Amino acid sequence: MSVLASTWIDATRRQLLGGYTELRNKTSAVYNPGDGTLNLTYDATNIQAGTILSAGLNVFYVYAISGQIATVDGGQLGSTDIAVPSGTIVRVNPKFTDWDIWQELANDLNDLSGMGIVGYNTSDVIYSAVLTGYDLGTTAASNLLDIYEVKYLTPGPRKDMPRLPRSGWRMTRNAYTTDIPSGLGIQIIHPSSQNVPNYLVRVVWKSLLIAPATLTTDLATTGLQTSAYDLPPLGAAINLMAGREVQRNFTQGQGDVRRATEVPPGAVMASANGLKQKRLQRISTELARLASMYPITMD
Repeated sequence: MSVLASTWIDATRRQLLGGYTELRNKTSAVYNPGDGTLNLTYDATNIQAGTILSAGLNVFYVYAISGQIATVDGGQLGSTDIAVPSGTIVRVNPKFTDWDIWQELANDLNDLSGMGIVGYNTSDVIYSAVLTGYDLGTTAASNLLDIYEVKYLTPGPRKDMPRLPRSGWRMTRNAYTTDIPSGLGIQIIHPSSQNVPNYLVRVVWKSLLIAPATLTTDLATTGLQTSAYDLPPLGAAINLMAGREVQRNFTQGQGDVRRATEVPPGAVMASANGLKQKRLQRISTELARLASMYPITMD
């Protein structure tokens, strides 16, 4: 069963708000980019000039409100002015907009890739006795971190797929694109005696994790193992909590309604310590899982 990317936004918000309920409304009509007005379903007395509204991945600034129609500019705070379907939840002055969370989810996927939580992908080439270099394709050129293994099909009924030793191949980045169009290739420098022309060679490679394109994208496209789907919301929540301490320390105005004796300086940052510890433990678990699934082999 597919899991949609929108569930990550909900999971992140659960980590951040801990049961705190924000004010909401809903759109009563489709908003198209540049419309300038947002039609709301319910009473809008909690919305006024200067209010920030979050609807999907669009962030609005309210200039005026008349009944249940808000005069707005979309695409605020770095978001894109995109269409919003009728019936979309509208968050009123949210502590974290969906757009903020979406950006930090993508950032955390990049962090996880750098920490060894990676996807595994394949590129297939057809072996030729007269070729040494083979193009791995544009997808690999954009996302490949390292090659895990190279294996090849052999003829006959055994359907064997032995590994080519590490000394038998070499990865080539920034290749001459006239010969290797994607710029990323593999050189089979010492083929096995079992390599047969016109038979498949499969290159298994470690991939960057890919941020989902839309809220309805299946999380399987990210490359994460399903057991690790909880990691990006944890990382996004930690990064967003760090930003709250910056806001708290503004000297131009009152940023918090809680007394400093109740929530002293640094308390907001410290509140994420439990999430940090949990995330590190989960990363260790997932690294061990990947090591079991894709063990290091010595040629």
